[in-house]
Amino acid sequence: MKTTSILLCALWLIVLFSGCAAPVSEIGIENPEYLDVFPNAWYAESVDYVARHGIMVGTGDGCFRPNAVLDRGTFATILHRFAGTPEPEGKCPFVDVEKDSPHREAITWAAEQGITFGTGAESFSPDRTLTREELACMVIRHLEATDEVFLYSPEVELAIWDLENSSAFAYNAMSKMRDIGLYEGDQNNYAHPHVGATRADAAVVLYRVAQGLDIFSGPATIEVIQADGDSDVYTMSSQDTIRLMYILHTNWSETAYVEMEPTHILNLWGKQYMLHIEDEMAQGNIVNYEVSGERGTWTDPYDGDTIVKILEFIEQYTAGVQE
Repeated sequence: MKTTSILLCALWLIVLFSGCAAPVSEIGIENPEYLDVFPNAWYAESVDYVARHGIMVGTGDGCFRPNAVLDRGTFATILHRFAGTPEPEGKCPFVDVEKDSPHREAITWAAEQGITFGTGAESFSPDRTLTREELACMVIRHLEATDEVFLYSPEVELAIWDLENSSAFAYNAMSKMRDIGLYEGDQNNYAHPHVGATRADAAVVLYRVAQGLDIFSGPATIEVIQADGDSDVYTMSSQDTIRLMYILHTNWSETAYVEMEPTHILNLWGKQYMLHIEDEMAQGNIVNYEVSGERGTWTDPYDGDTIVKILEFIEQYTAGVQE
């Protein structure tokens, strides 16, 4: 949780003048120990995660500098590492990003993915302080651009009192950050959208994203039921499971449960989806064993486009077994 501005300044002064001399690795650190990251700090677990995975590294003097503010170029690079450092396909569209800039590849990738639109027609302002609302926009756009379905949510309903102070371009992103638990506000429930984002802020947000994407990791299965009652079971990849769940949940509506003879059963991370697909028409029920062990009341006749998308995923694994 963010502290007040006065406390942040005080902590930063303490960190700035503390003796930080031990070197750190520039790639992922197996057991990161920073002199300025104390075990009971609100960001300690997050810093440990991003350091061990090479997403963020220390400042080369044994310190992490959690309260130092980020610039826009540095966060683009951090987010690029989080995404696995994919290669950009074209040229950097921003004239203020030098060819020898260490952030050029990351900024080019972010622009191609629609994660950033820059600060002007041809400018990115890589050295300008990154605000918390700009961090929110880049993180949410990254999740949307990569079709990642974020399944982590806070345990309590969050109230952030200054959300309406966000800029018009950032309000939706800030709202989503609150709703899915990436921003929880400070001790007084303020998110401070225009304040500079710190290295601790970035570490915590990306750690929470990683938690959200990893909570339901592991194999999921598709069972295709044949006319004679026999069935074949196939294992899906985690990434395809995330995408399939996105299709299901964005097209499902809550209506009465219907009796059906399923042709497909999807066992996706604790929830079972029973589908009956015939002649390009479909019905489906969700059975939530995770919550109650009983059948749920979710059903919906899909439109043609949704059926095609679902069948595309199934066909990837069943190789034409289903009719």
